[in-house]
Amino acid sequence: MRMRTPSTRVHAHTHTHTHNTHTHTPPPPPPHARPPRAAAAVPLDVPLSALALGAELSRGAEAVVYRGRLGGRDVAVKKFTIARSDDLARFRSELALMSELHHPAICPVLAANALPPAYLLVMPLAAGTLHGRVHRQGWRPSWRELLALGAALADALAAVHARGVVHRDVKAANVLLTEDGAPLLSDFGLAAPAEQLVAQNNITQAAVRSRGMPSGGSWGQGPSGAGAARP
Repeated sequence: MRMRTPSTRVHAHTHTHTHNTHTHTPPPPPPHARPPRAAAAVPLDVPLSALALGAELSRGAEAVVYRGRLGGRDVAVKKFTIARSDDLARFRSELALMSELHHPAICPVLAANALPPAYLLVMPLAAGTLHGRVHRQGWRPSWRELLALGAALADALAAVHARGVVHRDVKAANVLLTEDGAPLLSDFGLAAPAEQLVAQNNITQAAVRSRGMPSGGSWGQGPSGAGAARP
C-alpha cells in the first residue's frame, strides 16, 4: 500500500495540471477587437500639389471641398481648417472611421494627407447631393426609388452602429449621389463612439441621439418646397 500512494498522487497531480492547461488557453479575440485591415490600405501622405485642385464645391465651418484629380481620376478633396487641437482630433477621428468602414452606401476614402500644413481627405467625386437633387433640381422620387434609397441608407447606418459609433449628422446634404443615383452616406465629422456620448451627457445608451433642430433636409422648407428659403 505504501508503494501505491506516491503513484496515485503523482497521477492526480498530472491530470490536474493537464486539465488546467487546457482550460486556461486564451480564446481568439472577437472580430471587433482585432486591428482594422482597411486603414493601412489608404495612403496618408498625398501632398496637396498632387491633387490639381479645381473649383470649390462646398464650404462649411470645419472644411472646404474642392474638385480635384488624382491619378487621372476626378475626385473630391475635403481640406480641413485646423486652428485648434480639437480640430485636429476631429480630422483624425473622421479619417480613422471612414478608412475602416466598407459599405456600398458609405462614401469611401481614397487617400489622405495626415501631415501639416494641409490636412485633407480624398474621396470619389459624386454627381451631387440628395439635398440638391430634391430642393434644387426638383426631383420627386417614386415609392420604389424612395424605398430603395431608405433601405440603402438604413443598412449603411446599421454598419456604422455595429462599430459602436453614432453618425449624429444624417441629413440630405450629407447624402451624396453617384451618377446612377445610388446614395453614399458622408461627412463623419460629428461622429462619435456611443460610449463616449453616454459618458459625456450622463444619459442612457438608448437615449443617444443628436439634440437641437435639424440642420438640413426638408426642415425650413416652406409649403412650396424647393423655392422656400431657410430661416
